[in-house]
Amino acid sequence: MTSLRELPAGDVETVLAEREAARQCLWCGAPLPAGSRPHRHTCSEPHQHALSRWRRGPRARVLTCRNRGTPIDRTGVAGNAPILCDQCRPRRIPPQPPHPVGTRFGRYTLLEYTPSLPGLARARFRCDCGRLKELQVSNVASGRVTDCGDRMHPRPDGRV
Repeated sequence: MTSLRELPAGDVETVLAEREAARQCLWCGAPLPAGSRPHRHTCSEPHQHALSRWRRGPRARVLTCRNRGTPIDRTGVAGNAPILCDQCRPRRIPPQPPHPVGTRFGRYTLLEYTPSLPGLARARFRCDCGRLKELQVSNVASGRVTDCGDRMHPRPDGRV
């Protein structure tokens, strides 16, 4: 038994009439369940949805741009409808790092940004004592982390 999608276009109406007369599922051709209602035409709900989508055909979705009034063809495309055409749609500028390389935070100097999760920028820092650490930029920039914790940092009065 073949579904309606697999049939040639000229045979569809004939097959639909034959299946309806024989109380078969219009979508797949399987016999309808015994005791089913007379107006039922498919063997299952998914086949009913498939049959209704097939009968509707592809939806033609041609919209117009809000700025130019040019047509935007969305035939067969799912998702939210755009309000601007490709020429009017603003291009997304990639985000720039908030702090340039070489910026100092407490005893740390920002050396380079490292790959991290979105929203959690991480970078490699060098402490004044020479130690390298990879830290979250927001923790260093806010002052939550000021140095590497080494006790060998010189004090302001010159003592170690």
